[in-house]
Amino acid sequence: RIKEDGKTYLQATVRDITLEKEADNAKAQFFSNISHELITPITPIKAQLQRLKSHDLSLEQRKESVDTMLRNMVSLDRLIKDVLEMTRIRAGTFNIIKKKQDFNELTEHVLGDVDSLIREHNVKIIYEPKKLPLISFDRDRIQEVLINLLDNALKYGGKTITIETNIKNSNLIVSVHDNGSRISEKELNNLFSPFVRG
Repeated sequence: RIKEDGKTYLQATVRDITLEKEADNAKAQFFSNISHELITPITPIKAQLQRLKSHDLSLEQRKESVDTMLRNMVSLDRLIKDVLEMTRIRAGTFNIIKKKQDFNELTEHVLGDVDSLIREHNVKIIYEPKKLPLISFDRDRIQEVLINLLDNALKYGGKTITIETNIKNSNLIVSVHDNGSRISEKELNNLFSPFVRG
């Protein structure tokens, strides 16, 4: 109540909290998802450390444990980098740094990075490098895209993965095909939602 010039007024403030609730719910869902994703690679790392500590393993078995831990550390590192990238995007500090470079060299580098996964899943990679001009792109960003596509195809995509490159209208078109099951129609809407798994 406000009194002014002998009169009494009622002042009220109305605030719509719908968007705030939606933001809070999205944030809670994000932290729930990221917690699950972080636990996924940590669990096998912990199990292998316990195995190494409590068992008298052969050299081959110790190598297998270390390989498993390294593979999951790579996944954990990638996940943490993804979260940092999302934070930068939301803060408006995300930068794309392009320069002309050899795309075939990048592809071969990425295939080397996931070689242990390729052998583990016994997947055939079909990739025949074509003669390409130097292409202007951000190496780190495109490397992340290729690794994510290959990682997904290796885990869920069947036994053959084909990587193709083509030039169309002065643009480089890169395709990663696999022969696994398709994404269901109802899950297509979630295709670009972060940390959503079908």
